[in-house]
Amino acid sequence: MTDFQTTFELEENVEGFDIHFNEDGKLQMVTGTDKAQQDIKVLFKTQVGEDMFHREWGFDFLSVINSSSEDMVKLMIMQALYRYKYLSKIESVVVDSWNYATRRITVTVKIGIASVPISVELEVI
Repeated sequence: MTDFQTTFELEENVEGFDIHFNEDGKLQMVTGTDKAQQDIKVLFKTQVGEDMFHREWGFDFLSVINSSSEDMVKLMIMQALYRYKYLSKIESVVVDSWNYATRRITVTVKIGIASVPISVELEVI
């Protein structure tokens, strides 16, 4: 896990993500598998093309919400995951919930030698 960078810890809110400060007013940092979990959650909450510096980063959420095939949804999830440079293996992809308002997915990925379970809830607005 030594090739992981340390980055700012993000707090999720209604408008997206904000940098998190601790009680002393210092930037909270995150590294290792915690960073991988944060990165992948950000990946799934970013529409492909939204990041002007990394146009291929993100998840094609608009295509996913229009798909009625669970297999197609899993394929799109896997395509998004493989954009993450530290990913060494996708161990599982589970579509937990797929109703009108909420899409909940759980993935377990291998980052280096560690298995990292990640649950992401995507809300349709």
